[in-house]
Amino acid sequence: MKSICLDADVLKKTLLLAALSTVGSVILVGGSYYAIYGVDGRFGSAMRFALFVPFFCSFPIGLVIHSQSKRLERLNAELQGATEAAEALNLRLMHEASHDAMTGILNRKYFLAELTAGCADQSPDSLLLIDADRFKAINDRFGHHTGDEALIRMAKLITNHLRPDDVVARIGGEEFAVLLKNQTIGEAWIVAEQIRHAIYAENFLADEGERCQLSVSIGVNRVDQTDRRFPFRKVDLALYEAKSRGRNRTVKFEPDMDVPTSARYGGTADLAAG
Repeated sequence: MKSICLDADVLKKTLLLAALSTVGSVILVGGSYYAIYGVDGRFGSAMRFALFVPFFCSFPIGLVIHSQSKRLERLNAELQGATEAAEALNLRLMHEASHDAMTGILNRKYFLAELTAGCADQSPDSLLLIDADRFKAINDRFGHHTGDEALIRMAKLITNHLRPDDVVARIGGEEFAVLLKNQTIGEAWIVAEQIRHAIYAENFLADEGERCQLSVSIGVNRVDQTDRRFPFRKVDLALYEAKSRGRNRTVKFEPDMDVPTSARYGGTADLAAG
């Protein structure tokens, strides 16, 4: 390795050539510039190698570039974090808007949207309407905390008997609805009976350890694609029939049920009790 002392003006004229290669460097020693070049000893060879920007110029520039690069990386990380937080918040808000806060299943509004979509598809779906029997008496005797726990357990028991494509929702206080995709009314009746027996056999316990007996009445009907304004009307009549027959039973809708409730039952005071 050899070196040659360069005049500052000569160095300025050769800076353009310095950008053409990455071999060699320029350093400042005692006020003089030194070009470090190849071992063949020829100055011309030095021109074919890099003459870097002097150290005292290149170092501050590189430091600024490095600092800005780190700042951009930090800003990008902060932006990505804010984006992920916004997406998570949006998902949480969407879930809260579509699901029942207590049981974690769909609410009435979004169940009706699923039901309407099923009507549009013209698929042979069936509908269950499930209502806890005399639930007010349970709340009065054991307290609302026990009643809330019972509703949560009911939702889980219902869900356990459904397929992934089926839809379940809490549509009222102690009332649940189930959309069984591509199932006939006969198949839906079997599922309803499985749910009813599972709930009746469940060991619901109050805070004092006393067993809280819970039963449900269930109405069953095919999804009525001709009555989209009142999709629960016929299955609700089947549910009322189950209540009128003594509760804790499953009843399929029949055409003769489609008459005013007061005309069929005379009075509805007992049915109003759940």
